[in-house]
Amino acid sequence: DILNFIGSLNWEFKEVDKLHKFDFTHPFIDVINAISLVKSDMDSLITENKKKEEEIEAARESAEEANRIKTDFLSNISHEIRTPINGIIGASDLLKENHVYSEKQTDLINIINKSSSELLELVDDILNINRLEYSRVDIDNNPFSIKDIIKKIENKYRKSIISKKLKFEIFIDTKIPEILIGDSTKLIQILQKLIGNAIKFTNNGSINISINIKKKDKEIIFIEFNIKDTGIGIDSRYINNIFTSFSQEDTSLQRAYGGTGLGLSIVKKIIDHIDGKIFVKSKLNYGTEFQVILPFIYHNRTESNANTVKQAKDIDKVNILIVEDNLINQKLAQRMLSKKGFKHKTVENGLKAIEILKKEEFSLILMDIQMPVMTGIEATNHIRNNITSVINPNIPIIAFTAHAMVGDREKYLKIGMNDYISKPFKYDQLIKVIEKNLI
Repeated sequence: DILNFIGSLNWEFKEVDKLHKFDFTHPFIDVINAISLVKSDMDSLITENKKKEEEIEAARESAEEANRIKTDFLSNISHEIRTPINGIIGASDLLKENHVYSEKQTDLINIINKSSSELLELVDDILNINRLEYSRVDIDNNPFSIKDIIKKIENKYRKSIISKKLKFEIFIDTKIPEILIGDSTKLIQILQKLIGNAIKFTNNGSINISINIKKKDKEIIFIEFNIKDTGIGIDSRYINNIFTSFSQEDTSLQRAYGGTGLGLSIVKKIIDHIDGKIFVKSKLNYGTEFQVILPFIYHNRTESNANTVKQAKDIDKVNILIVEDNLINQKLAQRMLSKKGFKHKTVENGLKAIEILKKEEFSLILMDIQMPVMTGIEATNHIRNNITSVINPNIPIIAFTAHAMVGDREKYLKIGMNDYISKPFKYDQLIKVIEKNLI
């Protein structure tokens, strides 16, 4: 009503020279003054809010830039550490397989292999915690066997189990399908951390692993993994903090058992990302039990078997191009491919890869990313280009790289690569990804 009334009075003082005729003793002047004060306060608030918004935006940009710098730093460090580790692990694996050594020599090779694997695990833990805290983690579903995974984990820790004289029992419900679809890499990470911890913190007694069907429907089956030990247990004062990064009960545990305190934090974050659940029960000096429930998809087995048969039949025709500038990585890849029976050629940069692809036909390319002259990304873009002059522009390309930060895999797939394997890798990992992509 007040605003309408003001509008009706506007005609009286539209012109400046008529303002002196207006009666400034009129009571309505108080209303106008009050509205002017409110407007002034609102203008100040708007200015202040805009200033705060600008400060918030500047802080956000600064935080994003700091996170980008940290991510770039971790990516570079990861690349530089992974490249020599790939040489150490790969060479020690090949040494073990191709020769007969004395007991002392075998022990030394095992020390090299174990130490380099532990170093790689530490690097992976640091990268994983960064991925899981700041980024969305993609799920890579593939067919796998729970029995095979458990067997591999048992083999990995067999020496520790024997040396500690632990009773190691495994029960797998026979009603669980032989093959399921899920992210087997993340399942291995979860189980290795939990079983590894159980072995580490159990000095005598037993470790029991029980795997059962929790529930199922037409498409999804929920599997329950129970890992129970008779180890040192967890003090009730600390049990609520065990999934916190860098957390251990006290410094004496770190001195006695080692570790960064990242393992259970990584496990919890991975489980959350794949819509699973984890529970823990523990009693100090009596042991700990972890219960993990994860969803998986049923698998069409017939189709997988047909592909395996086709790949096995065509092994002698496979010819692979290795595009890699690091001499050690070249030699490792060459030896692994030769061991499988694959033919191969090697070039040291993307430009030479394009030149040879114009003259010769290959079954698949192992493409390093960071190379001089022409990078793997540039070479892939050229190969996939509509006007490319290579013989087969649709040739399968596998990113073959020490870049292992979050988003790297997706970035390489987006530009036209077919798959990704990060260094360091084991022989069976390399062959598996190659066979998966052979056409």
